[in-house]
Amino acid sequence: MNKQQLAHQWIAAWNAHDLAAIMACYAENIEHTSPKIVAYFNITDSTLRGKKLLQSYFEQALQNNPTLHFDLQHILEGHNSVVLIYKRMNTALAGEYLEFDEKGLIV
Repeated sequence: MNKQQLAHQWIAAWNAHDLAAIMACYAENIEHTSPKIVAYFNITDSTLRGKKLLQSYFEQALQNNPTLHFDLQHILEGHNSVVLIYKRMNTALAGEYLEFDEKGLIV
């Protein structure tokens, strides 16, 4: 598994605002945690389970952020994971932890 390539694929998909390409990075059994989930879905659990819910969340995020762009700064590699450090469109630094399954999909 080439984690560098997977990280660049993820960034490129987001920067293209290509929901299909974004979702192609994720496994069906994805668990995604973010404090923004609570606001988008008006729920108390900040974790989404399953690709369909995640797609709905990302679709809304893309609609709400038409100027979304990530400027990749660093890729930190773990055993089956990466941490991406990037600047968001508002120049704030952000970090994303991505863990991969044996097929190279984000879980």
